[in-house]
Amino acid sequence: MVDGIVIPQGTLIYIPIRAVNTCTAIWGEDAEEFCPERWLNLPKAYHPSYSFLSFFAGPHTCIGKAMAIYEMKAILAGLIANFEFEPTHEGQQANHTAGITMRPTDGMPLRIKRIYRPY
Repeated sequence: MVDGIVIPQGTLIYIPIRAVNTCTAIWGEDAEEFCPERWLNLPKAYHPSYSFLSFFAGPHTCIGKAMAIYEMKAILAGLIANFEFEPTHEGQQANHTAGITMRPTDGMPLRIKRIYRPY
């Protein structure tokens, strides 16, 4: 039984990870928008294990979750410190598609310019 609903033994349940990751009840009306600053002031409805399911939760949590997050932070820090990124054309929008991972439908081409800093 889940939340008062009887679920027969052997029933397969699909957990829509993207739906949880963009749930307006948790993240607000702009849940579908790219807004990195939302992580600086998490909403009251946020739960550290169950509001962001990209690595799943509970006994089936990805064992590489912490390492993947640390790696991505290190890579982003290196990219942001050394490159500037801009869209290839005016009004370019990222339109996503679902698969094993989320990704832009057009590959999201960008202009990348190296930032030269004297050391």
